[in-house]
Amino acid sequence: KMIPYIVTIIVLILISIRNKKDSQPPEALGLPYFREDR
Repeated sequence: KMIPYIVTIIVLILISIRNKKDSQPPEALGLPYFREDR
C-alpha cells in the first residue's frame, strides 16, 4: 500500500534536484523582506 507514496516522494526529490541544477534562486530570496525599503 505504501509503494505509490514512496514512488511519488522519489519523483518529487528527483524533480527538486533537477530544478536546483537548472535555475538558482536569487540571493535576495534569503534576505528578509522590508516593506519600508520599497
